[in-house]
Amino acid sequence: MAVSAYEPYDDSFDAIQKLIDYGIRTNIHFLLTSESVDTAIKWLENPPRALKNVNAIIFLNYKPVGRNPRQDLLVKSSPKHAAFFLLAGRKYPFKVGFDSCSISGITRFMRVASIFIERCEAGRFSMYISEDNKMYPCSFMEDKTEGVPVSKDNIQAVWQAHSSFTSIRSQLSESKCSGCAVYDDCFSGCPIFPEINLC
Repeated sequence: MAVSAYEPYDDSFDAIQKLIDYGIRTNIHFLLTSESVDTAIKWLENPPRALKNVNAIIFLNYKPVGRNPRQDLLVKSSPKHAAFFLLAGRKYPFKVGFDSCSISGITRFMRVASIFIERCEAGRFSMYISEDNKMYPCSFMEDKTEGVPVSKDNIQAVWQAHSSFTSIRSQLSESKCSGCAVYDDCFSGCPIFPEINLC
């Protein structure tokens, strides 16, 4: 199970401890922003006691979507983002993971074997179905494109041939970073929000 970490974190830590007490393997989802990167660094430098028995911390790269999107919250707006990624590459008593939206930071600042790296999976091996039963290649595309309504038997056809899915796959196969040493792992980062890329 995963618990989202929100300030002041006491409720998150309480929930984590309850799950662990019940023997449930628990991850923490931590939204990485220009404002939260300091906390992430502190947690990695000196992990709080509440993290002692968690399975993993999964860092999620902030995307400017939703009711109040803010460009200043992009993690690259913090001068400490490189230091964070370097710290994240160390060994801890818990696992450290990332969403694929962090691929450009991982490939730029960390030494990770290619076998452990996955670039954007939108429309390649995942899709999102919204609460109102519409299909999108990525959950963060709801505000950017019209979703395709799910019907009794159209999921496979949409996956294989709908323009929003074929378009995202085409974007993911185009090189926008010719000559980049880590292109084979990063594949130009996020095609939906290029502003989140850390290169």
